Amino acid sequence: MYPPAPKREQDIEELLQILIDVSKKEFGPCNLMAYDEEVNEAKFRYYISHEIVFDVIWSSATPYLEKHLTPIWQPIRKGVLGYRIFLIRKQDQPKFSRIKRLADLKKLTVGQGRFWNDVKVFQANGITVRTSADYESLFKMLAKGRIDYFSRGFNEAPAEYDDRVGRLPNLHIEQDILVYYPWPKFFYVSKKKPLLVKRLTQAFQRIKANGQYDKWFWKHNKEAIKRAKLESRRLFRLNNPLFTKQELLDDKSLWFDPFK
Repeated sequence: MYPPAPKREQDIEELLQILIDVSKKEFGPCNLMAYDEEVNEAKFRYYISHEIVFDVIWSSATPYLEKHLTPIWQPIRKGVLGYRIFLIRKQDQPKFSRIKRLADLKKLTVGQGRFWNDVKVFQANGITVRTSADYESLFKMLAKGRIDYFSRGFNEAPAEYDDRVGRLPNLHIEQDILVYYPWPKFFYVSKKKPLLVKRLTQAFQRIKANGQYDKWFWKHNKEAIKRAKLESRRLFRLNNPLFTKQELLDDKSLWFDPFK
């Protein structure tokens, strides 16, 4: 059992199925099922801390999850979600084009989900955050000028823009800025399921060796990488106090680097 995947994370759901499929010979059949109830963040954390409902989840790294679950230390999307571009109002592009220093960016307000982990990242770096418990309302807050920008993974922003620009015609993908902080998603497995930990770990090794992992990665990210023009943007780096596994950053094979 795993949490229901929103549209922007259906690639991860697909990867989980790939991992299960390639490990059937050694570990036997496994029927993946998404939980059939909408789960808000409060209920999600309750379930995790009480070790009920979910066998596996995926999430950005936090000490909280590491305490209650067993991580599979393989960045699911090669850490691409750490490269952030912005959704802004079209008329504000000149203002963002004039930003040359991180101090300039700190004068503006970013919008984020109320319970999203990266709220703490922005706050730790001195950036003002305005939140909403409702994901869709963040786009409306932006369009109405209640926030200056909505920080998104470069692989998220294009589809989100395409889906909403018809209703919110002043929506715009900012063209010049790229913010980076280590923000990998990992699979986390219930401590009651050590065999599943072994299965996913071995399956990851197999799909990386046989090329399935790279095929999956480029299938879902190639177009977004091309569209975001990452290498031409001004890069600002933030610290992520929630990411404790700093030694993983030394293994360059685990990570996507747009400047290579």
